[in-house]
Amino acid sequence: DEGLELGHRRGRARAGAEVADLSQVYVIDLPEGADAALVAARLSADPEVVYAHPDYRRTVEFVPDDPFFASSGSWNQSYPDLWGLHAIGVEAAWEQSTGDGITVAVVDTGVATGHPDLAANLWVNGGEIPANGVDDDGNGYVDDHRGWDFASGDNDPRDVFGHGTHVAGTIAAVGDNGRGVLGVSWRSRIMDVQVFDSSGSGLSSVLAQGIVYAAENGADVINCSFGGRRITPVMVDAIETA
Repeated sequence: DEGLELGHRRGRARAGAEVADLSQVYVIDLPEGADAALVAARLSADPEVVYAHPDYRRTVEFVPDDPFFASSGSWNQSYPDLWGLHAIGVEAAWEQSTGDGITVAVVDTGVATGHPDLAANLWVNGGEIPANGVDDDGNGYVDDHRGWDFASGDNDPRDVFGHGTHVAGTIAAVGDNGRGVLGVSWRSRIMDVQVFDSSGSGLSSVLAQGIVYAAENGADVINCSFGGRRITPVMVDAIETA
């Protein structure tokens, strides 16, 4: 009932081989009441079709909004409420690196671009001149100076749900700036790739586009904090491409 993802015949990705061409994946809208699984099964029987399956909806993994994420000693304990940073031995890791030169794509609900603990660490597409209406770097996305919103199909990937901002903060909230919290890799850059709508959900086909965008635009790490009940070929193709 969410439509179908239909992949036409092409070679599967192998080590050293050309990666999958996601431009050959199509989404088919079905009439109301149609049995998507049955239609997919019938299409899959066609030898010219590599795969066909319902376009399953994904949702962000739940993160509680308790204020203790940003506080310390809330239960009269002698350690910060952000105890996880200490539990993973992050202080020792910081002696080796704090993330300089690393870009982490947050494929999520977007990022609050004006957040004082994130703004300085947001990735900027240096090949794109902002707001000139031209795809300067030729990557297929006009004015993606600050990333892309695949949920709405525009260049404004600001957070509309909250989850992506929380994830981005855990990864790379600015450190040593005298305010708020700090991330595990607090000098890395966050590439803002929005794939979820204001309800915190999105289709596999849209998520796949976000993953490929992140890979093609130079992300060193792609963070996907979401889940679903099924593995879909289009997601596998996107991850293999990345």
